[in-house]
Amino acid sequence: MEIDGKGNISRGLTLSFVLLILIFSIYGVYSIFETRRGSKLTRTIYDHPLVVSNAALQSAVSIIKMHRNMKDVVLFESASRIQESIAKVNQQEQIVYNNLDIVRNRILGDEGKKLESEARFLFDNWRPIREEVIALVEDGNRSEAAKITVGKGAYHVASLEKKMRSLTDYARNKAASFMNTHQKVSSRHNMLAIIFFSIAICLTSLITFFTLKKTKAAENEIRESRQLLLTAIDYAPIGMVLVNLKGKFNKVNESFCKMTGYSEQELLGMNFQEITHPDDHDIGESVVKQLINKKINKAAIEKRYVKKHGEIINVYLTTTLLRDGKGDGLYFFTQVINITKRKLYEKRIIHLNSVLRAIRDVNQLIVRESDPENLIREGCRLMVDNRGYASALIILKDQENQFNIWARSGLTYSSEKLHEWLKCQEELPCCVLASKATNAIVIDDRSSTCGSCPISEEFRGLISLCAKLTHGEYTFGYLIAALNDNIEVGEEELSLLSEMAGDIAYALNYMRLGTDHQRLELKREKLEHQLLQAQKMEAVGQLAGGVAHDYNNMLSIIIGYSESVLENLDPEDPLYADIDEIFKAGKRSADITRQLLAFARKQTTAPKVLDLNDNIEGMLKMLRRLIGEDIDLAWLPETEVWSVKIDPSQLDQILANLCVNAKDAIAGVGKITIETANAIFDEEYCADHAGFIPGEYVLLAVSDTGCGISPDMLDNVFEPFFTTKKLHQGTGLGLSTVYGIVKQNKGFINVYSEPEKGTVLKIYLPRYVGQIIEACPETAIEIPPGQGEMILLVEDDPSILKLSEKMLQSLGYAVLSASTPNEAITMAKEHADKIHLLLTDVVMPEMNGRELSEELQKQYPNLDTLFMSGYTANVIAHRGVLEDGVHFISKPLSKKQLAKKVRETLDNAF
Repeated sequence: MEIDGKGNISRGLTLSFVLLILIFSIYGVYSIFETRRGSKLTRTIYDHPLVVSNAALQSAVSIIKMHRNMKDVVLFESASRIQESIAKVNQQEQIVYNNLDIVRNRILGDEGKKLESEARFLFDNWRPIREEVIALVEDGNRSEAAKITVGKGAYHVASLEKKMRSLTDYARNKAASFMNTHQKVSSRHNMLAIIFFSIAICLTSLITFFTLKKTKAAENEIRESRQLLLTAIDYAPIGMVLVNLKGKFNKVNESFCKMTGYSEQELLGMNFQEITHPDDHDIGESVVKQLINKKINKAAIEKRYVKKHGEIINVYLTTTLLRDGKGDGLYFFTQVINITKRKLYEKRIIHLNSVLRAIRDVNQLIVRESDPENLIREGCRLMVDNRGYASALIILKDQENQFNIWARSGLTYSSEKLHEWLKCQEELPCCVLASKATNAIVIDDRSSTCGSCPISEEFRGLISLCAKLTHGEYTFGYLIAALNDNIEVGEEELSLLSEMAGDIAYALNYMRLGTDHQRLELKREKLEHQLLQAQKMEAVGQLAGGVAHDYNNMLSIIIGYSESVLENLDPEDPLYADIDEIFKAGKRSADITRQLLAFARKQTTAPKVLDLNDNIEGMLKMLRRLIGEDIDLAWLPETEVWSVKIDPSQLDQILANLCVNAKDAIAGVGKITIETANAIFDEEYCADHAGFIPGEYVLLAVSDTGCGISPDMLDNVFEPFFTTKKLHQGTGLGLSTVYGIVKQNKGFINVYSEPEKGTVLKIYLPRYVGQIIEACPETAIEIPPGQGEMILLVEDDPSILKLSEKMLQSLGYAVLSASTPNEAITMAKEHADKIHLLLTDVVMPEMNGRELSEELQKQYPNLDTLFMSGYTANVIAHRGVLEDGVHFISKPLSKKQLAKKVRETLDNAF
């Protein structure tokens, strides 16, 4: 920083030259810009209008030559002369096209491009005339060829010549326009050059005048500012001083005098190091050297001052070296702030943070420690190691209120004295006071409080705190801590110690509760784990259901079109086998989506009341074929087993999946056992098993003597695509499908397994109280054809809409197709009383399928509805179970399934 006003004139002159240079620079940039613009205009004239004009003229000449050569084609009788003339016509034609390409690429303006397009259009129309003439000549009809040549041919040639002249005139006009623009640019450039030079001369004169005028005023202002600075230093609320290069005070203000306790006269004869704490002398010397050597321009440091009467204070200094115009140092200007209180606050904050860390660590210790003696020993160590306290002592009482164990850390007070004191069951004086207080207490007057305490000497000069370890009605002992340094004790300090004492007391109370509490905690953790597992399975199910829904739409297209192609192909056709593989892959994929929907509980079902034993016995033959001859299948039914209500196909899925899994778990010879039994769960059992509901159930158990499942995998066995089998030996959907079916039917499933011993899966289905209805066996029928009935088809997916329409039409039905519900309503009004059936998707925009059906049935009460969907999203089914009287077909659709379901719905309606 400079403190004199020299150099103002030079700054003014420098400013003048800078402005001059700036003006000439602006002019130079502008000149370059205008010169480039002129050059660009010149290049534009030569690259565009002149080139276009020349190309148009050449095109006109070539057109005339072409017409002349066409006349030669008509006039000459020699075949060689005719071919030579035709070759010339082709050559000239190519020249015209090349020139028109040049015109298109170089011409400027919309009008020019329009002229070029018109010329090209005329020329393109001339080519058929040329071809017609040549064909007539080759056929020997020269008279007709001559008429066309002098007629239409001559007319097109004249039009082309006229259009080429228009292009030439347009290009020349453009060139003239660019020349005029170029002249205007040059004139403007010359005019602005005169203006720039005039402005530069005027500005330079004015700047020079005002620079000289204000120089003297600036020097006066500097002198006034110097005086103002000195006055500001005197009255500043913080300490401000000027120190010469030798370190002696040259100027001090009143605030600095009050801060140090010295008068101004005393300080002016002193060196700044005389009031600096001896341990901080090096700090001041280092800063002085760096400022003088110009290594730094400004320094900010913290140090300590020793006041006149010996008190030590903390100060924050910012120092700058004031220099003259030559850069030589004159004075150190220093601002001084007393930060003693701030330091105390910082120390207090650091201490409180240390206490908080100690509380955190003690809480972590509480979580993992189960032994009271280890707890208090480690607790004391953590309180001291975190630098929160100088020492810590914890004394515990037993259930008979007798001191039994204690631990300490920190100060090395006599363990023997304390042990003897406590052995006599005498409470420490501070503990007596703490026992009568609600919160922690402060021990700062040891002479009146501690008395003959055996550890009072160790704590002399320190402030101590004491809190009782209380939880509920129990007092487990006392916590005594001594503070580091002289830290003021506030409410926060006492609150934190009380909190730590409460945490330790809580842990001791927990240990007092013993094994019963531990057992309850383990039980709670087990239930939490079961709940989290159930929530995870529910979330995975939601995801699987959404994926299966979208996948079904795509499979409908694959299966439908494959089936349609197969119907129209000869089995001997080479493509038949390939299309058949696509069809089979689609069917297999549809099976996977049905398994996913079963797991997600999105599968639409038609449950029936069943006798579980009868249905399983009907499947045993099929199951034995499924598992093979090496594995024994044992069937152990309980007599008088209760009825259940479930979709029979779902029961088939459960048994097939469980038996296949059991077979894959058995290497070689083994045994699979299927059992049924009645089971009743009470509230006590369900409280220990998350997801179980009290009631009456029917047990279906499938066990095997296979390899078993390791404990770490048991939680994952019901997740989709989880499998322990080798690659390509399973999809991982078997058990997840079983899980979804059981949950959809409000049942429970448990798995028990031991490696190398086997696995048991137990399924509990709710008991159904009612009559068992015998199922009627289905008879295989051919694809039923339509009888011309009109079907209103509604589907928002265009691909599925098109496929379904094609299938229905091929079956002999009349189809009205609509892609939205509103469009379907409109079609229904236009074909009133002609529609026999509404075939609609369930999930659609605007309104769902059920809402559409209800809307149409208000107008046409006799109209029946067949719903179709990948899953119903509970629109027509509650929790996947179809309501009575609802007709439904699931995607992906096959022609055979669609034909049967449509025929069945129509027959039921009439």
